Amino acid sequence: PHFDERSKQNIAAAIEISVAEVPRGASLDLVHRLLVRQQDDVRETYLTELVQKATSRSISTAAGILLRGSGPERASIDSTITRHLDFLGEESARNVLSAGPRCALRDFTTRDKTTVYVVIPPHEMLAQSRLVRLFFSSALRALTERGSSRSLSSPPLIILDELASLGRLEPLVNCVTILGGYDVRLSLIVQDIGQLKTHYPSEWQTIIANCGSQLFFGVNDYDT
Repeated sequence: PHFDERSKQNIAAAIEISVAEVPRGASLDLVHRLLVRQQDDVRETYLTELVQKATSRSISTAAGILLRGSGPERASIDSTITRHLDFLGEESARNVLSAGPRCALRDFTTRDKTTVYVVIPPHEMLAQSRLVRLFFSSALRALTERGSSRSLSSPPLIILDELASLGRLEPLVNCVTILGGYDVRLSLIVQDIGQLKTHYPSEWQTIIANCGSQLFFGVNDYDT
């Protein structure tokens, strides 16, 4: 738990630095490069300069967080970060995350009739499920932060096909009971009830109970 918490702090600090230093070019690829791919001596020099010269106290503090630790503790933190962010090192993910032009998800929460597709090839689904979970979490946060969507002519609709292949989506558990109040619609597609029970053993009934409608096609599973 200690190294996980320290890793979260370092990742948050790297995100803050990336957004502040490159406001129009900040990306998760930049965060990954700062934390994982950049050579240690280059990173140390860059962060030390930030601590000394940053005009923002928060950025100086963030750089200081990334400089903390040494020896075995630092190695363990770096190892934990690498494990958590290894999906960002995939070439396919790097190509997408570093490509332009960029846009903020919150921009879409004020637009009418805008469609965003996130398409993952089947052979990449296991490796990139965390990237999709990250996108989903960010989209939900953007939608709930703006408040009610009733001012839009069409309420936001998020369709999650092959839900089970994404693993457990913690934001889904936290938001499924309140999204109706924000006029946000979810369409969840699974093969059978067993998939919901696997990833949401304590919450699957709550998820179903909060579905305004349920459609079943070609059911061959008894429980379903």
